[in-house]
Amino acid sequence: MVCWGALVLAGHLLIRALRGAGYDIGLRAPPLVGVVEWRPSPRLAAAIVVAGTVVLAGPTLSARLPWRRLVLLAAATTVVWAVALAFVDGVDRLARDTQYLVVADRIASPSAFLSMFTDRIASYPVHVQGHPPGTVMALWGLDHVGLGRPAVVAALCIAGGAAAVAAVLVAARDVAGES
Repeated sequence: MVCWGALVLAGHLLIRALRGAGYDIGLRAPPLVGVVEWRPSPRLAAAIVVAGTVVLAGPTLSARLPWRRLVLLAAATTVVWAVALAFVDGVDRLARDTQYLVVADRIASPSAFLSMFTDRIASYPVHVQGHPPGTVMALWGLDHVGLGRPAVVAALCIAGGAAAVAAVLVAARDVAGES
């Protein structure tokens, strides 16, 4: 954890030095892409409680729980963490229009979208630019069956994150062993 913190700090200092030398880096919270905004509120308490619980109880639980329960707990904790973080900005922030939905709404022809994706990539929002077009196409498909609402997209994204955590644990176990 200390090494990661040092790496982030080193990236921040490097980008700060480059900015001082006149380079426009384009990051507002280097080396991270997001923006650092300290907005204390009572809603922040949920995220702090979840984080504290994971830090304090995580090592003990991971050593004592049977493997399947650990994987399920990790996935469930991912869901709770995502919701707690979104709740900091209010429940409505959890299910808001995403950059993907904005682009999906503009698709008139999937084949035209896919064939011109790389040619038009600069015109898409940053999240769409940084990923293959599969997410946008999946959301376009959901919209065409009546499920293209922000709440459905939020639920799918959170479920996907939880499944990814479980998959990483299973893959790590297969490669490195359970201990």
